[in-house]
Amino acid sequence: MRNNRSQVENPGRSEKSRMEVPSYKNGKRPSALLYVIIVAITLAAIAVTIFLGKKNYRETIRLATEQFNQQQLILARSAARGIGTFIADVDDDLLALSNFPVVQRMEPGIIERMEVLYQGIPPQTSSRRLDKNGILRFIYPNEGWRKDLIGRDYSQETWFQKAKKTGEVVISGLIINEAREMCIRVVRPVYVEDEKGTREFNGIIICSINPETMANLFISPIVSGDTGYAWLLNEDGIFLSHHEEVFVGRDAFKVRAETNPGLSYDEIHQIQRQMMAGKEGVSRYISGWHRAEKGELEKLIAYTSVHVLDKIWSVAVCAPVDEVERITSEAYRKVLYTVGIIILILTAAGVFSFILLHRWTRSLQQEIEIRKQAEERIVHLNAVLRAIRGVNQLIVREKDRDRLLKDACDILIKNRGYNSAWIALTEEDGGFATAIQAGVAKGFSAMVEGIKRGELTRCILQAVDQSDVVMVANPAVECGDCPLAGIYAGKARLIARLEYGGSVFGFLTVTVPAEMAGDEEERWLFEEVAGDVAFALHDMELEEDRRRAEERIRNLMESLPVGVSISTPEGGVLEVNKAAWKIFG
Repeated sequence: MRNNRSQVENPGRSEKSRMEVPSYKNGKRPSALLYVIIVAITLAAIAVTIFLGKKNYRETIRLATEQFNQQQLILARSAARGIGTFIADVDDDLLALSNFPVVQRMEPGIIERMEVLYQGIPPQTSSRRLDKNGILRFIYPNEGWRKDLIGRDYSQETWFQKAKKTGEVVISGLIINEAREMCIRVVRPVYVEDEKGTREFNGIIICSINPETMANLFISPIVSGDTGYAWLLNEDGIFLSHHEEVFVGRDAFKVRAETNPGLSYDEIHQIQRQMMAGKEGVSRYISGWHRAEKGELEKLIAYTSVHVLDKIWSVAVCAPVDEVERITSEAYRKVLYTVGIIILILTAAGVFSFILLHRWTRSLQQEIEIRKQAEERIVHLNAVLRAIRGVNQLIVREKDRDRLLKDACDILIKNRGYNSAWIALTEEDGGFATAIQAGVAKGFSAMVEGIKRGELTRCILQAVDQSDVVMVANPAVECGDCPLAGIYAGKARLIARLEYGGSVFGFLTVTVPAEMAGDEEERWLFEEVAGDVAFALHDMELEEDRRRAEERIRNLMESLPVGVSISTPEGGVLEVNKAAWKIFG
């Protein structure tokens, strides 16, 4: 006999728990004066909040504007440091290049050295080597239109004359090169020593830089607020970078008026003069456009200087003032929203209290319901366990198959363990053998007749094909064509195959409360009882096989003409045939 799992304990109680929900003793509504006081306090709070909000609104805007401009100044300083570092790196590379003898004397191998410089500075357009007379001797890259420049005289260029005269590194202004491209040239003089150790001027090295690419690295990535941008001004007041592409390469003091002549630009011109003087600061001015938007609008600006060799450039970051106002206005609206919420909270306080009490009462009721369901589950599982024990006891004493099955079904529905139970047995060839039921109303005969004809319902077919328990949560809907559908209203159906030792004897079907159908413990216990019934059927089958074998042996012994006896190892006689009786008397 298989062992059952330990029984689910049902905690005993001397009496049922009672949970009382508090209620108002007098049933009176709150005083109307209380509501008047709440409304008065609310209105006073609103008035004070609005007064203080208006008083602090301007101060908030001022502080937010200052903070916003300081953030713009930080962005401008960051870009300035990046540009200054970049130009310094170019100068360092030119210095290193000028110290190579092959470069100083323009010997073979100079192109390879110039290539290294070119590749190390992505924004440059070319590297050039001019002799002491200003004649271009080497250029890299040296293909296309550039190779046609070899031999050209640049001796009259300002940057050549200044580098030759001062011996210092020189940076040019904005230049339009031979291919009509804008560029800036960093020029370093080159010297050679004669036999006496005297340094003699021997031309210059040039690194041409594309200002657009340099701006893409340090200016274009800057975004202030949502739409603010940065621009770069050189020592001559020429835009090296600007969000408006048509401004690049043009005079910052003229291009605005040419683009939108209807406004005065005195404020921004004054700011640009301070920028060209190397000053740093924050301010505001009137602009005629911003990105794609045209029209008069006020902007905030932060600017700082960029010291590039002997020149002073400037970086400015600007954004519309309404970006700051939009931020502060949104904050102000949030304050107003908060005031509105306060009004709603105060005026709805009484209603909320009643709602809260109502929800608390419902939560208690739900807790009682949950406990009730848990108790019902324990009662149900205990009833199932008692049924399993009863079936196990029945299996021990009952050896008649049909009585065993009938009594087992009766035990399963006793004490409301299951609502109904029925068992159908099959032959070895799959045909129908018999069916026993308990608690099943009319319709069972029609079900049996259908099984005899091989008309099995979908859930039965599923149970026959698998060893796991089959659960039908809503048989009345899912098994509408079943003759027993009428008994399944509000209940679930569990079906298990009666299988033991590789043999399938049929299937067991029970109905349980719908809420218990998905319970794992419920399904496990049902699987347990199905296994016990299958074990009993298997045991009966073995007993029947043993009895038949003994009968065949006994008949064979009686038919033999010689005497045969069966004895125990100790010598006791168990069986003798008739011939043996005749021989031994």
